Amino acid sequence: MEIANNNNNKMNNAFALKQLLADANKYFTDTNLDVPGIQWFEHLNIQVGSKVITETFYRDILGFTSDPSPSFHYNLGAQQFHFMLGKDDNNAHIIQGSIGLSVPSLKQVLKACHEVGNSKLSSSTKFQILSENDRMVTLIGPYGNTFHIYQAGYDESKDQVAFNNSKSITFMEKKHMKWDNAMDIQGKPGIKFLEFQCKNSEDVANFYQTYFGCNIYFDNSNDDEVNNNNNNHAVVQVGPNIYFIFTSNANLTTEMMKMQEGVHVAVYISQFKNSYDMLKKDNIIWTNPRFVRLDKCDTWEDAKAGRQYRFKDFIDSKTNNKIFELEHETRSIRHYQYLKDVAYVPFMMGTNDSAGEDMMKKTASLL
Repeated sequence: MEIANNNNNKMNNAFALKQLLADANKYFTDTNLDVPGIQWFEHLNIQVGSKVITETFYRDILGFTSDPSPSFHYNLGAQQFHFMLGKDDNNAHIIQGSIGLSVPSLKQVLKACHEVGNSKLSSSTKFQILSENDRMVTLIGPYGNTFHIYQAGYDESKDQVAFNNSKSITFMEKKHMKWDNAMDIQGKPGIKFLEFQCKNSEDVANFYQTYFGCNIYFDNSNDDEVNNNNNNHAVVQVGPNIYFIFTSNANLTTEMMKMQEGVHVAVYISQFKNSYDMLKKDNIIWTNPRFVRLDKCDTWEDAKAGRQYRFKDFIDSKTNNKIFELEHETRSIRHYQYLKDVAYVPFMMGTNDSAGEDMMKKTASLL
């Protein structure tokens, strides 16, 4: 029954997390239209098991595009997943939380889930479809990660239709209303959010605000649909409409956290030197020995030369205790890869998918 209850919570999460982001977005819009701190979340780096299984899931089911570089990267919209191959499936990372993706054709993803996933993955991996409808799907990936998949575009309720048809509303107001309520990333598919469980979501979010000045939003509604343990959530804005969500879970164990140890995110920030100096002063700057051939950041001159630095430990400024771990590959806006061109072909290309075609029309109206 514990597994069944956990799966029910995950199924409910897709809608509840979408609503959480809508509330956060409204708060950010009402209070501050700027995006201070983290300007762009570019990629998630995660360890996987079999290369064949990984390609089957991300390319053939989710519709990612293989990056033309020699690296094992897969692209969705303007963002990426970077994969590291582990020794076997048992070494694959499992994020304690969920990954929220926006896709151009949910219908096509669902078709692939049933035709490819159930035939090639369900018997030999952890792949499982937990819930599905015409706007969102919740999956367990082949290595145990939870994915909430959303149809890109916006939901046009009766109120929104009336709003759009109102002659007193300006053209720009209508565009931004659609933009704010869409599950797109700047009008494209992509990684809409990453959700991480932690001991105290408020402390983790405050870290982002203290060192980077990020916009943060707290939800203390104790909504059992999102999480049934200490249901406090913090949302950190990491791009114009991209988010990191932190969910408090008092029952989070050291063993659970070890399952995601080594995961890293790549972000681009404003105030590059100022944040480096603050993190360095508090002994948080960290050079990852695994990537030392790519970059190092022990000194400001190192970070300046590479235009990036790394850290992984979140420290409570009051107690100096470690409260969370997540490696951040942190880049200057003047890094050569900022807003780089990413090779991506929408999954619905070559299909007779009216939902995908409709999404493309709606996306065009957002741009």
